[in-house]
Amino acid sequence: MTNISLTDETNQEWRQSFSQVSSFLEEVPKLVGDFYQKYNRPILYAVFIVVGIIIFKTVLAILDALNDIPFLSPFFELIGLGYSGWFIYRYLLKATTRQELSHYVQSLKDEALGKTSQDS
Repeated sequence: MTNISLTDETNQEWRQSFSQVSSFLEEVPKLVGDFYQKYNRPILYAVFIVVGIIIFKTVLAILDALNDIPFLSPFFELIGLGYSGWFIYRYLLKATTRQELSHYVQSLKDEALGKTSQDS
């Protein structure tokens, strides 16, 4: 008889524990939704930062792998030097081309900041 009463008590305890866990699990979506509504922007900023770090590390790993390939690193340096030379020749040697570059950079800044030609 004591064996049956112990199993009944154990079953009752399991049912009570299961009921508590079940009621908590039913409230989890509501709690998560409330948390998300309250902290929407910080959560998005944190996600953007984490994704940015992952992308940055991935790009660095790819560049490091490319840098380990023989003759590829000096080739990229040569391309960079060539482009730098062209840029200096095209935009920085003459005053008129420097002014053209200045206007182009200013128009890019205005476009990025949402200013129109009427605002300035």
